[in-house]
Amino acid sequence: MASKRSLLSLNLPKEIIGLLTRNGYETVQDIRDSSPEKIASELGIPLSKVEAIVVTFQSQAQTASVPLSQPASQLLHTPLKVKTNSRPLDALLDGGLARGNILEISGPPGSPKETILMDMVVSFAKANEDVLFIDCSNMTSASTLAEVLRKASADEKDIARRVHYLNIYSVAELLLFFRQLSNILSTTHSEVSLLVFGSLSFPFQGHNLAFGQKSAFLEQAKQTFSKLCATRRISIVTTSQLSTKMVNADGSRGTFDSGGKGIMLPQLGSAYLVDGKSWRITACPNDPTTGFLKLLSSPKHRTGYKPERLERYVLVNGNIL
Repeated sequence: MASKRSLLSLNLPKEIIGLLTRNGYETVQDIRDSSPEKIASELGIPLSKVEAIVVTFQSQAQTASVPLSQPASQLLHTPLKVKTNSRPLDALLDGGLARGNILEISGPPGSPKETILMDMVVSFAKANEDVLFIDCSNMTSASTLAEVLRKASADEKDIARRVHYLNIYSVAELLLFFRQLSNILSTTHSEVSLLVFGSLSFPFQGHNLAFGQKSAFLEQAKQTFSKLCATRRISIVTTSQLSTKMVNADGSRGTFDSGGKGIMLPQLGSAYLVDGKSWRITACPNDPTTGFLKLLSSPKHRTGYKPERLERYVLVNGNIL
């Protein structure tokens, strides 16, 4: 198979070939399954140099009739990050949502997490990116979403066709969807680059699932997200409600007897997120129009390290400033 073609057959500088092979990159498929940020980090070279390598790789692979799919071909024609249309969120994300990354936005009722989500959908659609929007809590409708997109592109070409809407309200339907998602994205929605789950935690409310059942679901979600991020470089955004959890001083699960205290945390926890690819941000309102976004964790922060990064926001005419 062409994807098994050795990197030694490509006309790359010997020192680059050496760096790649020493870091476990041996075939064309290995490059296709990675990201420029990851390669730059592992090789210890500038990101711009990695992008030049990918350009060379694409040119030679096409000459050799090697079919390219995401992520390599996508890197050459699209930006590495997409602006979210929210100034404070872009600041926390270091410029925008990166390809193949996951963003969880949590917050209490009254926080602007849904507004942020809709702004991101509009931003991707305006950038000619296809979006698959899965509504898990009846937060909107296909017609309402289309109207928001039409208003956002009143002076431009119609972007509503870029966004595809589904509603899934039960855990069973959600689990089935995850099992079928790779096939869906390879057939009927092959152009999608942003996958959105509105209120992913909602189907779990009011369902007394056994611990093993919930763990199995979260593991299925993590495996699916990991595959999509690695092989298709799809960006994934979820929103989540907060719930009160008892936590000990060392961060372990606690009780009143163990001296734990109740704190508000994202309802699903972090088990469904992919290590090294996930950003977790919570929206904390002060009043209906002001508050701050807080970075809980990011791919750059080592395990156990809690970043203290805050960005204040103001809601003006429905926009996050």
